[in-house]
Amino acid sequence: MSLLLHFESLSVIVYLEHLGCAESGSTVVMSALEKMTRGVAWGNLDILVVDMPPGTGDAQLSMSQRLRLSGALIVSTPQDIALIDARRGANMFRKVQVPIPLEISIRTGSDEGKPIVVASPDSASAHAYIHVAEMVKQKVKELAEERSRGPEILL
Repeated sequence: MSLLLHFESLSVIVYLEHLGCAESGSTVVMSALEKMTRGVAWGNLDILVVDMPPGTGDAQLSMSQRLRLSGALIVSTPQDIALIDARRGANMFRKVQVPIPLEISIRTGSDEGKPIVVASPDSASAHAYIHVAEMVKQKVKELAEERSRGPEILL
């Protein structure tokens, strides 16, 4: 499923690939990346957000070879296996010299169960999260309003 969100000065594409079979997971991921990076005319993007499945880091390597990446943001849940996969992906991005920004206050707050918007609500990082959340909320509201109007039927 892909979702294109247009904001005032931000275009974001979110591409989610849900995999069912672990045996063919790597092949499916590589096929999806090929289609996503070579088979889609995205237009001019400010940000491309890709929800990467866990794995060996091959998908990260493939992305860095196919696209000019300005950076990568690694997000993980706190479970040990998820952190292992996140580290593997981060290490692969580092090997190919893709910058990974890390703000320590966000990481430590997350480790302690205190999101940055709660732990430090006046910080620039908290304001950035709140701003993005407000834009997404507004876009979802607009989409819901469009959907509630129903289709226009012309005869």
